[in-house]
Amino acid sequence: MGATITLTPELEVKLAKKAAVEGLNVEQFALNELSRAAELPTISEIFADVRSAFHASGISDEELQQDIEQALAEVRAERRAR
Repeated sequence: MGATITLTPELEVKLAKKAAVEGLNVEQFALNELSRAAELPTISEIFADVRSAFHASGISDEELQQDIEQALAEVRAERRAR
């Protein structure tokens, strides 16, 4: 399977600069970056364990929201105290 991607001139310039640092042409650099990105987990995959634990815990959405807000408030208060 093949694909054609049209780059904006600005993006091509940015990619060319980064490619040059690595001694690659734009096409090679872009393919390397796309290959690397394709191997990264999705947000859903990253949070699958968290989502599973949340559902198993029986905590309600409201309780979770309260816990998150409390944790944020504590972090903010700690930062202000520094």
